[in-house]
Order: sequence, then C-alpha cells, then structure tokens
Amino acid sequence: MADSVSVTKRTWYGSRVGSSFKKIFSGILLVLLSIALLAWNENNFVEQKAALNEGSKIVEETSSETVNPALDQKLVHLDGVTSSPDEQLQDSVFWVKTEDLKLARNVEMYQWTESSSEECHDNVWGSEDCTTTYDYKKKWKNEVIDSSRFYETAGHSNPTAMEFESELQEKSPIQIGAFTLGEAFVDQLDDYEMLPLQDQKLTFPWQESVSQVNVPEQEITTWSGEVLVSSWTEASLSGEDTSTEANNQASQKVERFHLMGNTIYVGEDPANPKVGDLKITFSTVKAWMTSIVGKQNGNELSPYKTSNNRSIALLEKGKVSAEEMFANAHAANRMMTWILRLVGLFLMYLGFSMMFDFIVTLAKVLPFLASIIGVGTSFVAFGLTIILGLGTIAIARVVVRPMVGIPLLILAVGGGVGFFMWKKKDKKTGVVSTNNS
Repeated sequence: MADSVSVTKRTWYGSRVGSSFKKIFSGILLVLLSIALLAWNENNFVEQKAALNEGSKIVEETSSETVNPALDQKLVHLDGVTSSPDEQLQDSVFWVKTEDLKLARNVEMYQWTESSSEECHDNVWGSEDCTTTYDYKKKWKNEVIDSSRFYETAGHSNPTAMEFESELQEKSPIQIGAFTLGEAFVDQLDDYEMLPLQDQKLTFPWQESVSQVNVPEQEITTWSGEVLVSSWTEASLSGEDTSTEANNQASQKVERFHLMGNTIYVGEDPANPKVGDLKITFSTVKAWMTSIVGKQNGNELSPYKTSNNRSIALLEKGKVSAEEMFANAHAANRMMTWILRLVGLFLMYLGFSMMFDFIVTLAKVLPFLASIIGVGTSFVAFGLTIILGLGTIAIARVVVRPMVGIPLLILAVGGGVGFFMWKKKDKKTGVVSTNNS
C-alpha cells in the first residue's frame, strides 16, 4: 500500500456558504473566549507579582542542617544537598538499579504516523476543489498512535499497546538536611540525566510462552555486555530431555533484546527497525545542591500562602540566593504573561476572521473578487484585534492597577479612532479618484 495518498473533493457553492455561515457563531465564541483569557491573564499577572513582592519582603534565611522552631509556618529560604534514607530504586522489569532520587523508564515504539496537507483552489461560480495528501512515515514515538483513525489504514497498522510501558519511581521521603520536601517541591526535581547501562545487571523477561513447551519462567541476564541464558521447563525439572526445538526457540527469544550503549532495543534487528520495535532508556535525578523558598511546616517544606491566597514554592538547582530566586520568578511570570497575551490575541484574530469568512465566501462566484475582499477582511480583523485586544488588556489593568491600565486604555481608544479615520479618508480618496477618471 502506498505511503502517500491524495484525495480530491469538490465542494459546491451552496455548501460553502452554509458552512461559512456556521463559522460566524464559532467566531463569536472564540472572540469571547479570547477576551476572557486576556482579562484573566492580566489579573493573574498582577496577583502573582503582588504575591512575589510580598514573599520577597518577609522571607527568612535559615539553615538546612537544623529546624528552627521560631520560623515555623513562616516563609524561609535555605539550600543544601538533596538526599533520601530510602533504599535504592530498582526497575520492576529490567532490574536496573540506582542510588539516585528518581528513576524513569522511557519507552519509545517504532510506529506509523500520519500527516496531511491540503491545497484548494476556487472555481468560477463558487465551487472549490481541495486535494488532501496523507503521508505515512515510520517514527519513534513515546505514545501509542491509534492507526484505526488513519485515512488509509491498510498497510499502516500499529500495535494497540506497548509491550513495556514508561514508568517513574521516586524515593520517599526526599530531604534537604533536616527538612523533608513536600510534593510541590519533589515534582520540581526534574533535571533528568541518562543512566549508563554498561555496568547494570539487566533482566530481559519473556512476555509470551514458547510454542509446544510449557515455560513457567525464562530470563536472559546481561552482565557487562555478556549474555547468559537460563531456562527452566517442567521437562528439565522432571529429568526429561529438553528438545532441540525448544532450545532453538530460546535462541530466537535471545535475539529480541539488544543492548546498544545506554539503550535496550527490543526487536529482531536494530539496524532495520520494524513497527512495534521498542527503544528503552533510563534516566535519573541525582542528589544536587538545591535552593528552596517555601513554608516551614514543622520539619516539612510546603507551599506558602500569601495574603492574596497565592502559593510560593520556588526551587532551583545550585546555591541561589533568595533575591535571585524571586527575580527569576518575576521573569518567569512576565514571560508566561506575554505568551498568553499572544495566544489570546491570535485567538481573537482567528475569531474575527471566521466571522468575516461568510462575506468572502459569498463573493467566491468570482474568485478574483473574493481574493480582494479577503485581503480587506483580514486587515479589518487585524485592526479589530488590536483595538479590542488592547482594550481588554487595558480595562483588566484598570481594575487591578489603574496607573498602568489607564494609559493603555487611552492608547487602545486612540488607535481605534485613528484606524477608522484612516479607513474613512482612504474611502474618500477612492471616490475622488473615481470621479477624476
């Protein structure tokens, strides 16, 4: 079956007009959603900034070596090397062991992926021909791709599950000196590093039984690159002679597992991967010098609630002062705010474009005319986005911080007036030019 399939479909003018009319309502909802997002984002920025400012003024320095009862329930800053009294972590399938704080088994499967691209062109009298091309490629993915949803399922079938799943283990408790880290801080310990497998004692279990032979337990043990095979069957335990066929089956099983550097490859030939083959790696979080700002709750460190009910739970790798940590938190707050602003403005522009698409579609009986109108509606959608988007941000800021919101609101109103006056002047210029001709 071909790994690229193209399908051409014609949509008639009436259907296009009906679909574009329905988009008006979707566009309105999208604009309303963007307004809500922009307003919430500005409020969230101001509230988070106020919480960080409050925290930076009341944070207390303390040592991680001992718990100071006088600082109980207060916001504290400390640093120290993470550790845990827990025993070493061990993977439940491959017996990989580590003394580190976290152990992650990362599994990728070789499988079919589908991507699509579409090219459309308008016909005279409003119909449209669209050619959709579906491309199928094999890639390594860490999640199972449902191939039953592909346009072309024949020849592009994926397994419905992975033979081995990704898994995360954590030591408990994780500490810094005399303090135990709460869940909010443990989750932030995410500086994973690849775990070398050359010196590990690995176990490769079978998942299926050998045909015609009852095999209650079989395993392959790899030690420093050497592969040892140990098999137990009911026949061998009872003194009966094991068959050559069973030994051959066991040899075939050995070839399913390959140790390639720090990767366990599950499949027949790593040089020629097949759909369903797996690549398994392991990564860990080591014990590092770590700095924390949080609430001292007995001997536990947990998020601190500020007066505006915001949580402060800061963690950074290395020896970082409280001032630096709050400065970094402010920078992250500003960055996220700008990202959400751009997302909100894009959603608003998309909503206006969907609303104006009905006008453009009505003109599709003459494609060249629709193109001209489309440029105009795109420009109007952009202008409305700037006006309404800035206006929403400004009004939200006026509510929570008038000194910043009022100038922004003036800018938005001024921009709107200038935009419409420019359009009015441009229209008059067009009329004069027509009369002169």
